[in-house]
Amino acid sequence: MNDPIISGELTGARPITSREATAGSELFRWLENRTLADLRTLLALSPARVGYLTFFGDEECTYAVLVRRDGTLATHRADVGAAALAAAATRLRLLNDGDPNSYEACAPIDPAAPELRPYDDIASVYAPLLDWLDDERENLDVLCVSPDPALLDVPLHMIPVGGRPLIDRVGVTVAPSANVLTHMARAGLPTRRPLTATMVSVPRAGDGDGARHEAARYAALGKVLGGLVGTASFVRDDAADLAALRGAPLAARVVHFATHGAFDPAAPLEGSGLFLAAEGRLPSGESAAAHLASPAVLAGLELRGSRVIVSACLCGRSREVTPGEALGVLWALLQAGAASVVAAHWRTDIDSAMTF
Repeated sequence: MNDPIISGELTGARPITSREATAGSELFRWLENRTLADLRTLLALSPARVGYLTFFGDEECTYAVLVRRDGTLATHRADVGAAALAAAATRLRLLNDGDPNSYEACAPIDPAAPELRPYDDIASVYAPLLDWLDDERENLDVLCVSPDPALLDVPLHMIPVGGRPLIDRVGVTVAPSANVLTHMARAGLPTRRPLTATMVSVPRAGDGDGARHEAARYAALGKVLGGLVGTASFVRDDAADLAALRGAPLAARVVHFATHGAFDPAAPLEGSGLFLAAEGRLPSGESAAAHLASPAVLAGLELRGSRVIVSACLCGRSREVTPGEALGVLWALLQAGAASVVAAHWRTDIDSAMTF
């Protein structure tokens, strides 16, 4: 970390500035070179038939590479280049988030019928990247995907393979990189279901109907969580600041964040994160920056062995800023020791999150 700028030229990513490098120097301890032998050793540790899938692309095509649990490789070339993937990603963002340059907001998702949105045309662009996995069904129970930068925010688990969504055929997990997997394997994963939980809930400030509805839904979610485990503790409302979060029990349990989130692709380490209370106040539009707990901060929490759920917008998104490493809230929570993370790639309302 001696260089003032870590170049992103090889991937087309934005370089990390010296400020980010200084703030995150400890976080980048994962940035070690991983060999194929390391990955094969890691996969062999699993009792399940686990495969590791990654992608490499250029303007003309995208290559998919699968490392099977027995160490053998399978490769596939799909004639889908960078321009086609970028166009599909833009259409996907517009479909989910609406046009940021338009006054017309995107229609809310109906939790009872989310399939009503026209995803088929977009899915057809991504299908050639995965349809060959239909022949790998006998080799896979779980597929761990480490996406190419062009695929980081694409819900690949929903792409049809053999006429059914991939998630219906195998368990699908996403890891920012092989470095993340190695880090988690070294830390060890829990073998028992957590019997305790901590919920961190931070509704928006205000006295309007929206703010009251949100606070009520967070309270209802807390009751549900308490009923699913033996013991639940709560860090909530204007008391849920960073100091309280650092002092709360967060290891070896279910940890549920119910708050608001942000993601800045130009500054994924410092300009993204979860909104907490600050100085006894809830976050609001005017003071949002003072309430943001960035990935650089979240990575310092003690989440070892916990199953983390994030009910907040955009916190599943990542941005590759160095070769082989994608940063964001997901990366930070795994860095903090979480055994698993469930987070949304898109904007989501509280009612949809509750239904999920």
